[in-house]
Amino acid sequence: MKKHSTSEAAAFDPRIFVAFLLCSIGLWLAMFSFASTPSSGTLSETTPVLMYDAGPFLVANPTPILFVDVGPECGPGQPCDNYTLNVNLSSTYLTNNPNASIKVTLSWNDTGSGASDYDLYIYDGVVGNLDGGSAAPYQSAGGSNPEVASITPLKAGTTQYSIKIVPYTPTGETVHVRIELLAGSGPAGGFPGFGGPDPTAPGVPRYQNFYAPPGSSAEPGSGEFNIGFNPATGRIMTMNIGPIWRLTPPERLTPSRPECCEALWEDVTNLSTITGLDPILWTDQPTGRTFASNSTAGAGLVYGFTDDDGDSWVPFGVAPVSGSSDHETIGSGPYPPGSPFSNPVANKGRAVYYRGQT
Repeated sequence: MKKHSTSEAAAFDPRIFVAFLLCSIGLWLAMFSFASTPSSGTLSETTPVLMYDAGPFLVANPTPILFVDVGPECGPGQPCDNYTLNVNLSSTYLTNNPNASIKVTLSWNDTGSGASDYDLYIYDGVVGNLDGGSAAPYQSAGGSNPEVASITPLKAGTTQYSIKIVPYTPTGETVHVRIELLAGSGPAGGFPGFGGPDPTAPGVPRYQNFYAPPGSSAEPGSGEFNIGFNPATGRIMTMNIGPIWRLTPPERLTPSRPECCEALWEDVTNLSTITGLDPILWTDQPTGRTFASNSTAGAGLVYGFTDDDGDSWVPFGVAPVSGSSDHETIGSGPYPPGSPFSNPVANKGRAVYYRGQT
């Protein structure tokens, strides 16, 4: 019987070859099994609904990394499914449906212990790998199932988007994505009794879109946008990350302009709350007093309020012991009848309530 040397036997051992082949196949499946099917599609007036599946997902990609990234990381070792969405709309359609939007719904059936989590990010144009430095204009990454994001406003002609699915904590699921072109409310249809953007009939509910000045500090965000409204002045207060901006609607300007134009945006940042990771803003309706907070650690020590829509701020620190580790919220309301703290001079008779995660 012919015998082989040790080195030769090892080189041609079929068991080692089969094991290597199986490992290679496993790695190949882990890399490519999550590809969306199909990988692209075209949404239009004649094809208003698209659907596709992706998965199964076997490798986790827990990005964006807190305090480091503003968007997901997608590349070798960090799997993200990508779907190219082409949108083809006529100017006639958008004229007849000025409030049209695209609704993207990501859903899945959990096959693990109920802890699976997938996130949805939508980018303008065709986007490949990501390093975490690009925030998605449209996203839904809140730990819910389904995750839902909307694209608006829409443009006439052909527009491309990249839909990214990040398997934050997968357990082998195949996810399902549904893309819908929605006409929206307005003159051409929508919810009965609700108008579109101005101009519209007096007394009919309507809305206006205000857009942050390009390149200003009103544009960046941490995904926790806050809005406050002062009924006495008609002004709107917003806080998106650290800076605070005041919007004066056109009908409240001097001289007044029709309700059809952009608001006046003014930076009225409270310097004591400009730095942090969890922006919170709240406007008390009866008094018009706006409160702001920005947690950095625990309940934080950065608070402030304004009685003149941000022209001046009163900073203060009232952090309770072990008050919170995250997700703080501010609210206000009346004190119980007979409370000794309802001092109309110090607090205008309104109590401020604080709630935190822990």
